[in-house]
Amino acid sequence: MHYAEMLEAEVLQNDQPDRKRVKKFTDVVTSESQRLGRLINNVLNFSRTQQQKLSAHKLRASADEIIQQTLNNYAASLATKGIVIKTKLDACTPLMLDAEILEQVLNNLLSNVEKYAADGGLVYVNSEIKDRCVVILVRDAGVGVPSALNEKIFEPFERGSESLTQAVSGTGIGLSIARDLCRLHGGDLTLIDSEQGACFQVTLNTEDE
Repeated sequence: MHYAEMLEAEVLQNDQPDRKRVKKFTDVVTSESQRLGRLINNVLNFSRTQQQKLSAHKLRASADEIIQQTLNNYAASLATKGIVIKTKLDACTPLMLDAEILEQVLNNLLSNVEKYAADGGLVYVNSEIKDRCVVILVRDAGVGVPSALNEKIFEPFERGSESLTQAVSGTGIGLSIARDLCRLHGGDLTLIDSEQGACFQVTLNTEDE
């Protein structure tokens, strides 16, 4: 039975619904709705990039505020997987950013942590401003990415190691879209060396074009 149906049954069949069960079911339904929304955005953005119809719309904003809001949206979903979020945010100064691009990039990276690195139990998100760019590191504590796949994972429909992905649903376009969006913003998305897990570096140019 789907969680939405379980929620409906709990509310309609009990004069005094169990608040903890209602909260649990509501959190899952909300999380799944958000996941579906992110999936739709990925597909739409992939289609637009193929047609070269995407563009960056920069407005003055704080990268840290966007990061924190995105993490807040993911907090319940990550918590259900036992993933703790640790941050060191040093990019609070308002700069020229496309908030939707940054949010979409972070959504895709956090979604991958949730799907492929939950066993590590941690995700680290750091930010800083360097040479008029916002630089963000998203690092998990999972098994990491085999070196042979460091570039291949950014190709559309590439889902990496079968041992990691065979039990996980996904389109395989998340990292491709995230990199395209970063480059559209005058930056890049790269996988950098890490002692543990996978570490992705987001760079966004904040110069007013």
